Amino acid sequence: MRPGRVLVWAVLMLAVPGTSHAQDAAQRPTPGRWNDSLLHLTDTAQVRALHHDLLARIDGGDRDPALRFQVGALALRLAELNDDLRLVYQAGRDFRSVIETDSAWVAAWTGLAHAELAEARSGLSNTHGLAQMIGLDPAGKIVELFVRGTGPDTTHFDGVETLATRALRSRDRLDEQVALRTVRAIPARLLHASPETAWLRARIEREAGERDSAIAVIERAAQLHPDDPMILRAQAQMRFVVGRSDGAGPWYRGLARASGEQLRRYTRDLQMVIPDSIMERLRNAPVGERGGIVRAFWKSQDPDGLPTQDDRLAEHYRRLEMARHFYVRSSVTRDHRLFDLDTLGIDVFDARGEMILRHGSPRVRTSIGDHGGPNVEVTLRMIGMPPNESWAYARVDGSDQFYHFVKPSRSVDFRSVESVLDILAFSEQFKRFRPGMAPLMNGDTSHRAVLVHGAELVSTIAQELLVS
Repeated sequence: MRPGRVLVWAVLMLAVPGTSHAQDAAQRPTPGRWNDSLLHLTDTAQVRALHHDLLARIDGGDRDPALRFQVGALALRLAELNDDLRLVYQAGRDFRSVIETDSAWVAAWTGLAHAELAEARSGLSNTHGLAQMIGLDPAGKIVELFVRGTGPDTTHFDGVETLATRALRSRDRLDEQVALRTVRAIPARLLHASPETAWLRARIEREAGERDSAIAVIERAAQLHPDDPMILRAQAQMRFVVGRSDGAGPWYRGLARASGEQLRRYTRDLQMVIPDSIMERLRNAPVGERGGIVRAFWKSQDPDGLPTQDDRLAEHYRRLEMARHFYVRSSVTRDHRLFDLDTLGIDVFDARGEMILRHGSPRVRTSIGDHGGPNVEVTLRMIGMPPNESWAYARVDGSDQFYHFVKPSRSVDFRSVESVLDILAFSEQFKRFRPGMAPLMNGDTSHRAVLVHGAELVSTIAQELLVS
């Protein structure tokens, strides 16, 4: 075997421990192990070569179900790397073959569920689309496969965790709905047995379900796991988002117990609002002093001494929720299709997201012809305008403070500009304006009269913008 394939084999063997024709339940692989292992394989050529080698063994007469399972897992990974629907079909056939040989292979049921979901997600599945058209529920079949993959005692949650994690990272509507229906189909007492699965279920309810359900799930999880930092953080977040005033308690308890990545999530949430010097103290402070450091900072921001520190924390989380859901830079969503909203820091927000964190939601959002965010009132409806928004904040004296944002092109993120006229500078009208004596450009079919009056046109639009 070539050296390049040795690492691939080693990683894959982590997913499937030893192959034999008669494996008992303890030897059968679990979905999370093979999925996590294969996600580390990104070299398409190596994965394809290994896939070819395993197929050759099957063609040679090897009927080991573990071998067929490996072939299906590799085919599914290749399909993801190459966006090849044919490999998804092949993976589905491989997993069905394993199930026909031994239906107790929970990993094969989960693998088949992932293959069916990938096929439906592609939008190219005639079967899935036709079933929807005639009023059937093709997603229900996928949910049943995932539930079957939890084993006869419904305790093998590797596949469910993988599904939920992907749904949270992809934000794909189908992924979210399948994940939501799957966690709802599993008895809550089983999912809540561990803080990790309880936290995932609460997050799926929050992102894809209903807020009332999400509140109920996280409150139950907090009763069962009262000392888990991630459960406490999620409980505080949900209370803040729905407008409750009692989220600070669990948040500070979780902060005192957090460590490692848990603590990084807490501190990442506070970026931009708390100075770096305070943040450094927070990271290095004994666990019992963390809450005092944060409360002292909030108190320093309220010189009148009013007890608003917990309100400030709640308001910050509401602003963070808005920024993470609506104001992530397009370059991030374009180049990294899979990312978790819950982990995003300030470096991924565009100019509007930064404004939300600094000043909160504006009194009104308007756009002069095109826009890119929620709650925007479109005015003037000017054709040829780039995506833009103008936000108005009320001053103490009763007047408005305006902030303007524009997305100059598809490949550029929303940026802040000084005035509404700067938005006009990126418009199609302005791009086509040239002085009357300017020579015609190659391929320009417009008349000289249009060029002569271009300045007047732009001037008229500018006056309308100023009046608006």
